[in-house]
Amino acid sequence: RRTPARARSIWPRARATCVTSDGRGGVWIGTAHGGLAHWQNGRFTFLKRRDGLAAEIVHALLVDHRGDLWIGWEATNCLQRLSAGKFSTFSQPLGSRTIRALAEDAAGQIWAGTFDGYLLRVEGMRLVNETARTVSPPMPIRCLYAPPDGGLWIGYAGGGLGWLHDGKFG
Repeated sequence: RRTPARARSIWPRARATCVTSDGRGGVWIGTAHGGLAHWQNGRFTFLKRRDGLAAEIVHALLVDHRGDLWIGWEATNCLQRLSAGKFSTFSQPLGSRTIRALAEDAAGQIWAGTFDGYLLRVEGMRLVNETARTVSPPMPIRCLYAPPDGGLWIGYAGGGLGWLHDGKFG
């Protein structure tokens, strides 16, 4: 059984690392060493490891079209989904590290980019490694953007941009 999250109206001085809208007037805030916070109706609700989080350092957040929250961590299993109050944890391919970017494409596919250059796609309850479809050697991925045309823009740390569209990288 899950421990209830704690609510308060004062920010706990945790260092914010990322934010996203929840689509219902609230805001999710990822922190370094403070877990996950949700701001709604003038109050913060905090979720920590005891509530089911995989780690305390959050690097990326995304709310998908269904309202599920995707959380990229600095941890062994670095991607979680919060759906209907329950967490699902996705294991990354061996060798990949911290998820730094998340995006949902026009088809509803969830994409994740890692600090060490892995491009991952959620398929069911697993992550598929799509890195071979991008630059070689892989470069750290800092941001992802999925426009309505079905493509995926990939922002690389110190390496410019890449574009994945119709299975081709350019």
